Amino acid sequence: MRHDDIISAGRFSHMSELAKLHQSGQALAVTRADRERAVELKDRAAAALGRLDVEVAEAVRTMTTSFVSAPFLPELEDWLVRRERALEVCFGME
Repeated sequence: MRHDDIISAGRFSHMSELAKLHQSGQALAVTRADRERAVELKDRAAAALGRLDVEVAEAVRTMTTSFVSAPFLPELEDWLVRRERALEVCFGME
């Protein structure tokens, strides 16, 4: 009887370990899928940002030829503020 108890306990232990291994495999599969989705979303965002950069560069070229290359957004915002002030001074706009 003792021998049967030891064998049963060993089987239960192995089944428990197998269940944990199965859960770990499922968690790994979910994590891999999440990672793939995150990479896909990152790539889409990078592409969208690239398209916006092109649009901004085209808009800047339309506004002025004083920039050698398209400025970064903070530089463009600063330039627009300075431009607005200059227009106010020149044309008395308030």
